[in-house]
Amino acid sequence: MNRRLFIATILFGVSFLGLLFFVLPGWNEYTILGRTNENIRQSIQNKKQYFDNLTQLDENLSSYKEELAKIDYALPEGMETPFLYHFFRGIASQSGSVLKDISIADAKAEKGAQSQLKEIAIDLSFTGSYESLKAFLQTLRSSAKIFYVESIEIAPEEREKSSEKDKSQPQVLPGQSIYQFNLTLITHSY
Repeated sequence: MNRRLFIATILFGVSFLGLLFFVLPGWNEYTILGRTNENIRQSIQNKKQYFDNLTQLDENLSSYKEELAKIDYALPEGMETPFLYHFFRGIASQSGSVLKDISIADAKAEKGAQSQLKEIAIDLSFTGSYESLKAFLQTLRSSAKIFYVESIEIAPEEREKSSEKDKSQPQVLPGQSIYQFNLTLITHSY
């Protein structure tokens, strides 16, 4: 019987060591893989929710296409000098003044890490009456483009005497004075 007890103890010890060295590491690896699998499933679920939210936002934004188009028009990708010259010349002629000079400063990036807007300073010089200045500013205000008036300088215009009437003189009514206006405007673009 001693021999049976000895064999049983040895089998029990071998079984215990086999369990300790073979089964337990496999079980630990199995539980670790199970947790990893659950983490991956959770990550996939989170990404699916994120993309579903993006899809819903895209659908919501598509209902505002007209409004977004107005914003894109008001804040274009770039403000080219010929476009601005034509734009301001048209406003000046509508208001009864004459555009003399336009200069555009280089665009500066807006402050802020995520801002893509650039600030553009525009200096305008034109002549006209006080009424034409008011009409110019009103037309500028009602335009779809976004401009901020930073400064206005008004000075009486010094007329040179010439034998012929200058064709680039502003339209003025009798009794109105002609002034030289210098405006500094700020606008933004992408």
